[in-house]
Amino acid sequence: YKRNHSNETATPAAAELRRRIGLPAVLVGAMCRIPDPAGILCGCAGQKRHRDWRTLGGAIKQRFPDIEKRYDTYLHHLFDRLGFEQGIAEQVQAMLPNIDQRYRDEMEGIASRWQISSRDQPGDGYLSLNEYWLMQLLADIGLRTRGSGFGVWGTTSASGSPVVGRNVDWYTDESLRSLQAITVYQDQRGGIANIGFAGYVGMLSGFNQHGLFLAHLDSPLRQPDSDPAAYHAIFFAIRRALETSSRIAAARAQLTGKQYASSHNILMADKIEVQVLEQPRASPPLVRTDSSRYRASNPWNRPEQIAVVDCYVLARSPSNCYDSQDTLRWQRFRSLARFNAGDNPARVTDIIEIMFDNAHPPQAIFNSSTRTGHGVHTSEWQILSVCDTSVRSA
Repeated sequence: YKRNHSNETATPAAAELRRRIGLPAVLVGAMCRIPDPAGILCGCAGQKRHRDWRTLGGAIKQRFPDIEKRYDTYLHHLFDRLGFEQGIAEQVQAMLPNIDQRYRDEMEGIASRWQISSRDQPGDGYLSLNEYWLMQLLADIGLRTRGSGFGVWGTTSASGSPVVGRNVDWYTDESLRSLQAITVYQDQRGGIANIGFAGYVGMLSGFNQHGLFLAHLDSPLRQPDSDPAAYHAIFFAIRRALETSSRIAAARAQLTGKQYASSHNILMADKIEVQVLEQPRASPPLVRTDSSRYRASNPWNRPEQIAVVDCYVLARSPSNCYDSQDTLRWQRFRSLARFNAGDNPARVTDIIEIMFDNAHPPQAIFNSSTRTGHGVHTSEWQILSVCDTSVRSA
């Protein structure tokens, strides 16, 4: 994700995204690469917000007439793999009071234009409101939102601006991939872009008009389950931080002011630098930079460069690099991160190359899960514009 006025590697869809959000930017990497045609859903948040959310829900329904079935099919496939627990609906309901009322209004406004079932049963071909909420809270109830990321900044960046690549290895199927979309919210304060799915209100990855970028990555700890009513939902917290912050420090203060049901990393970048927030559940969050004290088993020593995988690498964070994939990907990032401010600064194409690196499968940075994941192999992204009440393709 490059924050300057260069058009390097820009696609027509990327140019359209920049026009809508008012941000000169290029999205790069396996996850943030915008294919053409791409999907941009535009939601205008104003005084008539409830009407806006109903309008957005209606536009989504018009473009995806069977969106309820597609989400239901994904949940059925997901829980067929993981095992569906009847208590999940209760977990979802327990977390709702901790979610900002504005987002609950948005969810209800969108769902009011869909065919919502009263029955919670993934695989029945229908979508209940609890199941719709479940999609928003998958990370909070234990779904592994795996992935990786890498960034450069300062004099190590050829452009002088931060460049970030981010891969998502989240389990998906064709029904969910067919709903991929970029949702742009605009109001008098500016805009934010949600890189996700049609009707997805929380934010797995996104950025705003100030050039602030935030992305969630898994970092599980072997801890017993806890009371979901005591925790906030991380995807909604990320969105709130992007709506109210222009720099990493402000976003970090927002994110660390709450407790979450999941342990995770947050990849953070603004117009100046790139950092990682290591945020284990029930332990103090820690900020990681290129000069932080790393664990001896996970050395770094790469100025103005940073990587993130699905575990913690700071010396003071809990040790949880249990998975060989995380260890091998970390080592691979370090071996590729050999840029410098002298004769080898990093270009956008260099970051793309790293994020598509497939050495040492199946532990590769770009692996089989990434190939079937978010934003890599998709037949079509969609553009739905609610700002001008039109629905069209890029």
